Amino acid sequence: MSADGMEFGSHTVSHKPLTSFDREGARRELTESKAVIEQHLGKPCTFFAFPEGKFDDMVMEETKAAGYKYGFTVETGRDFPWDDHYDLDRVPFFEGPISFKHFRFRLT
Repeated sequence: MSADGMEFGSHTVSHKPLTSFDREGARRELTESKAVIEQHLGKPCTFFAFPEGKFDDMVMEETKAAGYKYGFTVETGRDFPWDDHYDLDRVPFFEGPISFKHFRFRLT
């Protein structure tokens, strides 16, 4: 799937909100999950989804320091090139019975 252009991102090792860890624990969750994905894919993992959408200043600092370029929240919405790339909203796909045509419409 990766070879066909599908992007894979990290979501931590334990799926616990990073705000529940101290700095060292958050760093470990971020770097270990990233390393496993990169080992399997053979390319950098630059996307991260915050468990439960929770983050604070420390988590944001560690996410950037770990080498991620994008961070996804659980908020619904659209983002623009000038928006913060570490606080990205999502366009829901599994929100009720919608067709692929309807999903494509949401993206435009």
